[in-house]
Amino acid sequence: MNGLDLYQTLQDEVTALQSFIRFDENHFMRERCSDPHKLEAVIQTGEECLRSLHSDENSDNVQDIVHGIVGNLYRINNQPAQAIELLERCVKRATELNDFKRKAISFIRLAEAFKYADMHDLALKTFDQAEEICHAHSLENILDFVLQHKGKCLAEMGKLAEARASLDEALEIRIRKQDPSLIESTKLAQESLLRV
Repeated sequence: MNGLDLYQTLQDEVTALQSFIRFDENHFMRERCSDPHKLEAVIQTGEECLRSLHSDENSDNVQDIVHGIVGNLYRINNQPAQAIELLERCVKRATELNDFKRKAISFIRLAEAFKYADMHDLALKTFDQAEEICHAHSLENILDFVLQHKGKCLAEMGKLAEARASLDEALEIRIRKQDPSLIESTKLAQESLLRV
């Protein structure tokens, strides 16, 4: 199977995997997978896809996407070192391309990996970088994600007042977006804070 075929397979497997991924309300809404074997299999598909794409010089954009996907999967699988390695590549590549939206998204993902590695100060600094990019480049459609993830990180750090403020700001943006699933996600994060 060539790299692009594997990429399609990876996308299909990630879509199917979503039904096994939940937010752990007892652990600051961290993502967990109820089928670790399935998660491992999807990671292996992603790694195979990256190896296959590596030899195709015309596949840079797809490689960037796959690095992000596999990095996130490693994070969910509680393998933050592998996640950090791949997600740092995403930040580097977005910087090279001068793509601010991609860079902000990559910073969010990298910050989450730092958080899962219990490197909360570095995670917070990385969330701040994503937030700065969003403000500087009017990326409000991404800002709510930064604020929500930053709020959960602050909660893990025991900074509950700051966490509430960040989640409240995320909720305001999501209400303006009128996206019920995002609004519900933020409300769940807020409720989990009340249990801390």
